[in-house]
Amino acid sequence: MNNSSKLRKEDLLLLGGSVLMMASIFHKPLGLPDYMEGILMLAAVLFLFFSHRLRQRSKLQAPSGSPTTSRITLKAKRFWLIIAVVAVSSVAFPFISPYTGTTLPFPQLVIISLVTFVLVAGIVVVTIRRQK
Repeated sequence: MNNSSKLRKEDLLLLGGSVLMMASIFHKPLGLPDYMEGILMLAAVLFLFFSHRLRQRSKLQAPSGSPTTSRITLKAKRFWLIIAVVAVSSVAFPFISPYTGTTLPFPQLVIISLVTFVLVAGIVVVTIRRQK
C-alpha cells in the first residue's frame, strides 16, 4: 500500500464524514425521520475519527528529520495569520453584533471584544507552544 492510496482513504473518509454530518444537520429538508439525525451524526464522527487515525499513522511512519527553516517560518506565518484573523474579527464584533440581535451598549461590546481577543490569543499561543 503506497502513500497515495492512504491519502485517498483519508480523503474519502473525511469527505464521507462531512457528507454524513451535513445530512444529519439537514435531515428534515431531506425528508429523513428525526431518529436518523443521531445515527448520521454518530457515523460522521466515526468517519472523521478514522480519517484522523489514518493521518496520524501516516505521519508516524514518515521519516522525521530536523525541522527545516522553511517549516519554522511556515509556523510563524501561520501563527501571525491566526492572530490577525482573531484581531480583525474582534475589531469587527462591536459593529456587527447589533445586527445579530445583541442589544448591549457599545462600550460593553468593546470590552467583550477585548476580552475575547485576549482569551483566544492566549489559547493560540498555548496551542502553538504545545505543538513544539
